[in-house]
Amino acid sequence: MMSIFQRFGLKYNSRFLMGENRGGMAVNSRPVNLESDCWLGKNIEGLKFDLSCNHLHWNKTMIDALMVEGYKSIGIAREPNSHFISSFNFYHNLMPKFTYMLNPSAPYNQKRRRVLSRKQLMSLKPTKEDITNEMKEFLRNPWFYLSDMGNNSFAYMANVRPQLLFYGKSRNNIASYDQELTREEVLDWIQDIMAGFDLMMVLEYFDYSLAMISLQFCIPPEDLVYIAVNQRHETTSGKKKTLPLDDEDLHRLKELNWPDYLLYQALNTTFWKRVDFYGEDLVKERAEKIVELSNQISSECIDYEREGANKLVDRVFLMEGKESNSTCLQLQFQGVRATKLFMVNQVEELRNMTKNKYKFCGPKIVYGEYAGRYLEWRDNYLRMYKAVKGDFD
Repeated sequence: MMSIFQRFGLKYNSRFLMGENRGGMAVNSRPVNLESDCWLGKNIEGLKFDLSCNHLHWNKTMIDALMVEGYKSIGIAREPNSHFISSFNFYHNLMPKFTYMLNPSAPYNQKRRRVLSRKQLMSLKPTKEDITNEMKEFLRNPWFYLSDMGNNSFAYMANVRPQLLFYGKSRNNIASYDQELTREEVLDWIQDIMAGFDLMMVLEYFDYSLAMISLQFCIPPEDLVYIAVNQRHETTSGKKKTLPLDDEDLHRLKELNWPDYLLYQALNTTFWKRVDFYGEDLVKERAEKIVELSNQISSECIDYEREGANKLVDRVFLMEGKESNSTCLQLQFQGVRATKLFMVNQVEELRNMTKNKYKFCGPKIVYGEYAGRYLEWRDNYLRMYKAVKGDFD
C-alpha cells in the first residue's frame, strides 16, 4: 500500500508526513506523539501534510494536528495466523538474541557466536525447519521467552498482538502487549478503531479492498495499480504449506494474540458489510479493472525472469530499455528506496520555505545521511526523484 500511495502523492504533488531520519516513525513500545518524535517539517509552525503512508503507531491526536483538514484514514487487517508467521519471518534477523534463546543448537546460531561483523551475522540464515521449530518453541511458553526482552524490542513487536499494536493504546492508555489487557477493554478499543477510520482493508481480499478505496474516495483505478513486493511465494493457505503450525500451535497462538483475532473478526465483518453496501458485483468489476491495469503495466515494465526463485520478493527489475521510463521507474522504486527520494525532495521544499535556514532535530536525516553535509549528497537523490516523477511534471 505504501508504494501505491507514494505514486499517488507523486502524481498529485502531495506533502508526506515522514520521520526526519527514517521515513516511518514507529517506536515499538508507544504510539507516535508530538513531543517525542521528529518529522520533516516539525520546526515550521502550522505545517500540514496531505499523506502519511510510512509506519507509525496510531495516535489520533497527533494525526489530527498534522494532517490537512478533512483527511481520510485507511487501515488494514490480516488473518492472524498468517500474520504471525509472516511477521516472525520478516523480523527474524532483527531479533537474534530472542531466536538464539529459542534455538541455541541450530547451526546458524552456533556460527553466529563466532562471527564479528554485522554483515557476517546477517549472512548466516536459518533453515525453514529452524524457523518452524523456533515458532513452535516460542508458543509453548511465550511470556517466559519474552521475559528478558524489553517491550520496545522486535521480539514483542513481531510476535505479541502485532496488529493491535499499531493502533496505539486503549482508552485507558493500556498497550496491546500488556498481559492485564481485558476483553472488555479490547472490545472498546476495537469500537474506537472502527469509528476512527474511514475504511478498513482486509489483506486476504486485497483487490476488493482497492476497489473499495476507488469507490469510496472516487480514486480512478489507474491510480491504484500495483505489483506485489515483500510477498512470499508460499503461504500457509492451500495444499502446500510453508512453516506449518499444527492445531496445538495455533491454539497457543490464539491464547497469546487473542486481541488480534477479535480485531480481525470485527474488521472482516465490517468490511463485508461495506461490500454489500456498494454491491459485490460493482466491487468485483472495479477490482478486476485494477488487476487488469496492474497486469498490463507490469507486463510492459517488469522483468520477472530476473526475479528468479526468491522466496521473498522485495525488489523488482525492469526490462531492458525501460530503465529510464518514468512509469516503470515508479513501479521499481518501492519502500525505503522510494522514501529516500521523497524525503530529499521534501527537504528541498523546507529549505525553500525557510530561505535555507530550516533546522533539523538531529544530526542525521534520510536514513543516516549527515544533515550538515546535505549539499554534498543531495544531488543524486534529486536527479533520481526527477527521473521517477517524469510525466507527472
